[in-house]
Amino acid sequence: MVSLKEQTTDGDIVYESDKLCVINEPLNKVIVATSGSANGKGRSQKAQCYIYCEKLDYKLHRHLEQQHSNEIEVAKILNMPKRSKERRQAWAAITAKGNNLHITKVKEKGVGILIPKYRQSKEQDRKKYLSCEFCRMLIISTDLYKHHRSCVSKPDRVKSDAPVKKSKLLEACASTEKAGINEQFYKKVVVNIREDKIGSYAKSDSLILQFGERRFEKTGKSENSYSHISCRKRELARLTIAMKNNYPHIDNLTKCIQPIMWSRLLETIKNVAGFEARTCFYASPSYVEKIRSSLKKLPKCFAQKHQRWKMGSRKRECPYL
Repeated sequence: MVSLKEQTTDGDIVYESDKLCVINEPLNKVIVATSGSANGKGRSQKAQCYIYCEKLDYKLHRHLEQQHSNEIEVAKILNMPKRSKERRQAWAAITAKGNNLHITKVKEKGVGILIPKYRQSKEQDRKKYLSCEFCRMLIISTDLYKHHRSCVSKPDRVKSDAPVKKSKLLEACASTEKAGINEQFYKKVVVNIREDKIGSYAKSDSLILQFGERRFEKTGKSENSYSHISCRKRELARLTIAMKNNYPHIDNLTKCIQPIMWSRLLETIKNVAGFEARTCFYASPSYVEKIRSSLKKLPKCFAQKHQRWKMGSRKRECPYL
């Protein structure tokens, strides 16, 4: 077992504690902090991120009180009555700000450790975690409803209704701002796609997202079209996964539709649709028709993307446009 301090050489994220997390291999990915100690006995202390100096250590409140008491937010907290609910809420808010700053940096770099609200004894998949809509801390989605009962940042007389769905909407808003995707499309279509391997591809592939967004702009006024768009996106994602299984160098839909890959793409479509060479019948003929229609619309997505880029470059060149 190797402690994190011995493995981390990141200059932007400073780890003061060698018991933040225990890993068995060099840190080259995003993982979630666990409760295990470096010697394998008992639980380690939980490190938090300081919002002002962006360091990780145990004694968050003590550090802020001693080193950052001149900050306005900290000064307000210190003037509150000790052990009061307002003070607890203020400490929770400032803790969440620091941890969210750390989490954002880790996700952008693609390497580091995420700080959850409640640490598990074993490493968990980071896709299981969602942000609480009140305190913004990372919590396993299945435990969100339990956390809402005792969340100190939850306002009084506010009911906890559909916490998982609301947390996904929070992530949707953040993702759409960063990727420039239609927010309504993300909320009404992308968020509701079933969570599985195919769904993750449908949510992450840029060309599939553009395809879905274009369909949403045309038919998104009707709620009946949401499930239809999701199904079309999943069909493209399923095709991408099948291509990746056959050709490992392909990792997105854009590479699948390159001219050099066209014959292989047709062969993969036949395999996915269950084509029987002896009888010349498809096990799923509707899939062939739908994927054909979707593939015909993909060039328009490229044209639309190029047009948006062209308009954006013109606006940067001329401030009057």
